[in-house]
Amino acid sequence: MSSTIKFRRGLAVDWAAKNPTLASGELGYEVDTGKYKIGNGIDGWTSRPYFIDSVVIAALIAEAIADSPVGGSSPDASETVKGIVELATLAEMAAGTDPVRVATVAGVRQEYEVLESEIATKANASDLTALTTTVGTKANASDVSSLTSVVNTKAAATDVGTLASLTTTVKTSLVAALNEAIASRLDGVDGVSGSIAVDSLEDVPPGTPAGTPIFLRA
Repeated sequence: MSSTIKFRRGLAVDWAAKNPTLASGELGYEVDTGKYKIGNGIDGWTSRPYFIDSVVIAALIAEAIADSPVGGSSPDASETVKGIVELATLAEMAAGTDPVRVATVAGVRQEYEVLESEIATKANASDLTALTTTVGTKANASDVSSLTSVVNTKAAATDVGTLASLTTTVKTSLVAALNEAIASRLDGVDGVSGSIAVDSLEDVPPGTPAGTPIFLRA
């Protein structure tokens, strides 16, 4: 005589509303979803997970793969498009030209150490020494000598001009004094009348006696 085994069954909404506690090993079946749960004698229906067989697991895996960037048709990621991204290698990080690949922690650390080394090199003792030497060269004795030479040249030119002006003044004074001395010596000698000093020959007064000493002013 054959026997029929039937499990507890009902609609999913009824199971959730009544929330019964299945005995340990007891199976409850949702007739409208095809899913079932197995009780543990402690938790109510809503606290128990659905039992998943290999077929369901395979279906879920296939669905997940189809929806994932790897198995689906997602585009490569960019600054404006969400999609698949690749991690940059250390060599690509060093090159710094790839606009798509994503930096890793190791790559960022590598580039930080490179930058740190470059900063240290730019500010090391040899550079400071070179800078000091350059400043010292610009302010050394040869530059001071050059500056002194320039000052002396400027002063010499000024002095020469002043001396030339002074010489002209002295010359004029000497000529005037000489003319005056000559006139005073000739005045009254052997009946010769006094001398005349003029700026030019055109200034000699009319009627001036012949032989009168005439001197041109300087």
